[in-house]
Amino acid sequence: MIDTLYLPFDCETGGLTKDSSLLSVHFAICDKDFNIVDELELFTKPNDGQYNVAAEALGINHINLIEHDKVALTYSVAGQELRNFLWKYSQNGKIKLVPVGKNVGFDVIKVTDNLLGMKTWNQFVSYRLYDITGIVIFLKRQGKLPLDAPDSLSGLAQFFGIQAEWHTAKGDNLAGIEVVKKLESL
Repeated sequence: MIDTLYLPFDCETGGLTKDSSLLSVHFAICDKDFNIVDELELFTKPNDGQYNVAAEALGINHINLIEHDKVALTYSVAGQELRNFLWKYSQNGKIKLVPVGKNVGFDVIKVTDNLLGMKTWNQFVSYRLYDITGIVIFLKRQGKLPLDAPDSLSGLAQFFGIQAEWHTAKGDNLAGIEVVKKLESL
């Protein structure tokens, strides 16, 4: 029997709109206990080099676009790295990796719109999402979390005493993994 593998991930974009540029994404492969098996961090840029960003978003995630552009991979190249990573851990699609995150559906859209098409993504990744938001709502309804417990990832991390490097894909993702561990222990 093949154990479930989880794919926690988080994206940082150049804004809050659907068409804002994907700038970075951090993926982790986690075992059934959410221990990290491997990680992939990608700094990305549009294939044509034309970013769609908002100054406010770059201020929040502290991305200097000039420096970012020097190290960023085009979406095509980053997509190939991601495909290889998913192929390896899904055993070429035999195991469907379960996406995990806070409002992870948004991140799935950003990745499938920019790095991998939905068809390729679906070869390796389950359509079933493990969304922290839904888990928090459920635990509140079950009385396992106070009704006034925070809903944001940073609020949940603070509630559980988790430190993080906020507003980076890696920092937010690693904090999300720790929040999931705390939620599952309730």
